[in-house]
Amino acid sequence: MVIGLIVIIKKYTPSKKKVWLLVASMSFMLITIGVANKTINSRISLFYFYTIGKSDGLGVNNNNSTFERLILWRNSLQMIKESPVTGTGLSNWKILFPKYGYSGAKYLLADTIKFTRAHNDYLQFWAENGILSFYFLYCNFLFALKFVFKNIW
Repeated sequence: MVIGLIVIIKKYTPSKKKVWLLVASMSFMLITIGVANKTINSRISLFYFYTIGKSDGLGVNNNNSTFERLILWRNSLQMIKESPVTGTGLSNWKILFPKYGYSGAKYLLADTIKFTRAHNDYLQFWAENGILSFYFLYCNFLFALKFVFKNIW
């Protein structure tokens, strides 16, 4: 959506007043959708509860995908903290993930869900291969964006 707006603005060169009106209306629409959407509000409140609110979640039945993603991020970040430069090794994320625990999710202790990948590819690359691999992956992403923008304009 944002790239489409940029292409329209670059291609048709409307006046500054029209551009600001378009940006303001799109921002208003996105804010309205974000406030009115119950799932977005519940995910934001869960994120606040488990990260900023400093709750360990003990005794709470957290059987939703948002909580599972937060566990994946937290454990991946702990893996990165343990060995940020060299990483844990290829395919060791799946092996080392249970080492960091599943606090706040009793149903995960019953082995009903098995995590085989981190929720975020960048986190998994960094956790398994270290900062250098993460840097190359990020540069690859930036070069792809540069190529796309260069060919659009």
